[in-house]
Amino acid sequence: MSHTTTWTNESVLWVVEGVLTSAEIMEFLEELTESDTFDQISYFIWDTTRVTKMRIDADDAELSATFSSSLSIYNKRLVGVLLVDDAVAEFAEGYVSSMEGTGSAWILSVQRNMDQAKKWIDSKRFG
Repeated sequence: MSHTTTWTNESVLWVVEGVLTSAEIMEFLEELTESDTFDQISYFIWDTTRVTKMRIDADDAELSATFSSSLSIYNKRLVGVLLVDDAVAEFAEGYVSSMEGTGSAWILSVQRNMDQAKKWIDSKRFG
């Protein structure tokens, strides 16, 4: 697995390639929280369209969602998109569902392309 992280004043883009594991998900969440700008960003896009295989089970997905939800107390206005293709779609839908079940303040969506993702983010940020 490899990834790149791109920060702006208001967002973070995390692009993952290759095999996705629960360790990489936790790494992303750690990068978010360890950033000096975490409490200032308004959205993130987690691009998994280059993932070729997943090594994550249902328990890992639920644990990641629970941890993510606990982070929402530090940035309640965060909007996030999981950009997916078929390899990650089922996991992403389960992750978003688990996040909603925890009462997370984050507003999340699963999208299939970057244009849709940006439009959805704008609709949530600017109404």
